[in-house]
Order: sequence, then structure tokens, then C-alpha cells
Amino acid sequence: MKFLQKLPLPFWYVLACVLFAVAAWFSQGYKHGDEHYQIIEYALYLLGENQVSDLAWEFPNRMRPSLQPWMTAGMIQASRFLGIEDPFRQAFIFRLFSACLLYFSLFRLLSALQLQASKTAVVITYFFCITVFIGARYSSEGLSASFFILTIATLLGAAKFRHYVLVGVVAGLAFQFRYQIAFALVGTLVWMFFAKKISWSSISGYALGFLCVTLLATYLDYSFYQEWTCAPFNYFYLNIVKKAAAFYGVSPWYHYFFRIVELLFIVPGIVFLVALGIYAYKFPKDIFTLTCLFFLLGHMMVGHKEIRFLYPIAPLLAYPLYRLYTTEKGRWYTYASSLLIFINICLLVPYSLLPACMDVKIMHYLEKEYKPQSFLLFFDGRNDPYTDPPLRMHFYKRKEVLPIPQDSIAFRFSETLPAVWITHDCREDGTLVGNGAFRLKKLYQSYPEWLTNLNVFYWVDRTSITTVYQIEKVP
Repeated sequence: MKFLQKLPLPFWYVLACVLFAVAAWFSQGYKHGDEHYQIIEYALYLLGENQVSDLAWEFPNRMRPSLQPWMTAGMIQASRFLGIEDPFRQAFIFRLFSACLLYFSLFRLLSALQLQASKTAVVITYFFCITVFIGARYSSEGLSASFFILTIATLLGAAKFRHYVLVGVVAGLAFQFRYQIAFALVGTLVWMFFAKKISWSSISGYALGFLCVTLLATYLDYSFYQEWTCAPFNYFYLNIVKKAAAFYGVSPWYHYFFRIVELLFIVPGIVFLVALGIYAYKFPKDIFTLTCLFFLLGHMMVGHKEIRFLYPIAPLLAYPLYRLYTTEKGRWYTYASSLLIFINICLLVPYSLLPACMDVKIMHYLEKEYKPQSFLLFFDGRNDPYTDPPLRMHFYKRKEVLPIPQDSIAFRFSETLPAVWITHDCREDGTLVGNGAFRLKKLYQSYPEWLTNLNVFYWVDRTSITTVYQIEKVP
């Protein structure tokens, strides 16, 4: 990447900062329901604006950490105090906070590795496509990723007892945002014991810091659930012992390898996995190797698998790629690096500019275009953007939304109120509905129209594109 040398180092830091902010702005909504219903809706419960009966099934089982909902409730109150009542702007503040935290944690990591002045390291670290996306996610995985990176950065620079206490505090926060990060924390302990040979005094400092955070989190859980409980144990018991997570599907141990290959367009995905394998072989005692290895092995043993579960360690993978890029020579490495750089650039655009949840983008459009009680919403099946059965979205919900099944249009259509029709198909402009009595006129779609017009390889036919249509009576 010779072009890196032509631009000053501050340019890349500023560009990365802008990219993270842009991704936070455009990445509306949530990638997975847990990102919303078990954080933001929980926060509304703390504010007295949500009922227990409206919360996810994990709440009565007292198995989710309450630290992030408490933090979110505080951010909502602070936003309202500053006059920001719009929930979409509040959600942007959440995402911007997450992006800034990850940006800072990556800078601390680069500083700990003494690479903060390396243009190549800065670009590979900040412009790794999945890193930008994770930074824009105000999710348990995203915040846990930031604090785990801070854990490694602090650990690499630790020398005194108080430093290891701080490492324990940061590691405890990473755990309290996402319990599964425990697999990676085991990797850090293995590195401390066998690779670094850290003294027992330092280990005790680590344990003390971790214990302090655990006690604070336990009290927050008590205040949240209104009874003393051990949420990490409940999570382990229900999901692993009772196998509640298996209800959502079980995959074989090698599932993650195939998903990574698939997400990175097969050949680049294979190159990516091979590169990581080479790094682990060359540096088996490296802290990045050990933490990623234990994290991956732990998740491979759990039956229910989702690619988002790997988010907490995904930003760390940029460093092994940097090491291989700067140390290994040869034609194979040159071709592989060029291929990965090209794919990374291709993925960076959608990861930065597309919303995480199309339904939330549609709700934002409806919020801007229509006042409450001013339109009828016709939907079909699961097309109602305000509901994710069996849960109801209260954070973005209008005061009055009247969703009506599409098959009842002939009975509920009103001349006095505008009526909108929502589907997951963007090609129904002019379609007749209601036995030919009404015609659809496209108003808005979740994907840019210029993009859906480029139906390369018929991707539009295979994609759910939430679209809003105006209903007009046929003369």
C-alpha cells in the first residue's frame, strides 16, 4: 500500500473518525432483536415506560446483565434533559457512543503495540470492514468488543499492581456486557500464566479488579430484577444446561468456518482463514492467538451458533493480518493481500452506509412524513414494522398507530386519512389491490432505488426490501 505514504498520518485518523461517525449515522436500527429488545426496551422498563409483560422471555428468567440497560436509561434521560426527545436521534447517540468507544479502544491497542505512528497499521486496524460495522452497533457484542480490546491494551502495558487491578476492572466490564467473552478472558489468563509468567501478586490484582466490577454489577442486577440473583449463572444454566438456546437452532462445530467463508465470498474467505491459521502456527503463544483460539473453541462447543457471537473478537483479527502483510514476502502473499484488500473495500461501503434494520428506517420515514393519528397502516403477515412478534416495540412506537391487515382494505379504507401499504417487495408500483378497487403508488423503500434498479444476478428477487406505498382509489 504505497499510496499510504503520500498522505500524512493525521489524515488517516481523521478519515477513520469520519467513517465511524458516518456508519453510526446510517446504521439505523438493530442487526438482531436482542440489540433492541434486551437493551433499549429494558431501559424503558427502568424509566417506568414499559411493562414486564412486554419484555423478552429472558427478563423473568433473570439471565441478562443489567449494566447496559442502566447505562441506556441514563443516556435517554440525559438526552431528554438536553431537549432531544426524538427516539431516532437518541438511538444515533447510542450508536455514536459505541463507535467512539471502539475508536478509542483501538487507538489504545495501537499505542500498546507501539504502532500508533504506523500508517499501515492504522489503516488496516480502522478500515477493517467488520470493525466499522461493529462500532456502529450499540449491542452487547459491540461494547464487549471495545472493553475486551481495552483489556488487552491495558494488559500489554501493565507493570505494577494497580495496573493489573485496572486490567481486572476493564475485563469485568467486558464480561458484564457479554458473558460469552469469558472464553476469550480464559485465553488472556493462559497467556499471563504460561507465556508472560506474570506473578501471583499481579494475578491477584487482576482478580480484585474483576471482583469489584462483579459486585457492582450484582447490585445493579438486584436493583433491576428487584431480587438478589446471579445473572451469569442463570444465563449458563438456562442456555447450556437446560439448552434453551438450542430452541433457536443447533449447528455443527464447524459452522463458523463455513459462515466466514460464505460472508467473504468463498475464495477470499478461504484466504482469510488460511492467513489466520498461518499466524496461529507461527505465533502460538501470542496473546491474540490464545484469546481468539479459546473464544472460538468455546463457541464451537455450544450448539446454538450465530455469526454475531464472534463480533467481540472480530476487530482484533486486523492485527494478525497486519503482521502477515508486513513480515511475509512472496508472490502468494502479494496476491492474497490484494484480494483481501479488494473485498474489504467492497464490504466497507455497505457496512458503513446501509441501515442495520430496514424496518426502523421505514419507521423513521413514517415519523417524518405523518403526524400521529394521521394515517392508516396496512400490512401483511410480519410486515408491520412496529412489531417483532411476539414483542411490541415501544421505543420507536408512535402514540397512536393503527396497523390493519391488508386483506381488510375494502372495509377499513378511509377517504379522510391517507393510507399506506407496507410490503417486502419494491416492485409493486401500480399494482391493483382490494379486488382491483385500489392502486399502489410507491413512496419510499429501505434500499436506494438506484441500487435496486441494478438487479445484478437477480439479487432483488432474493432480498427483502421493505417498501411503503400510498393507496389510491381507482377512478
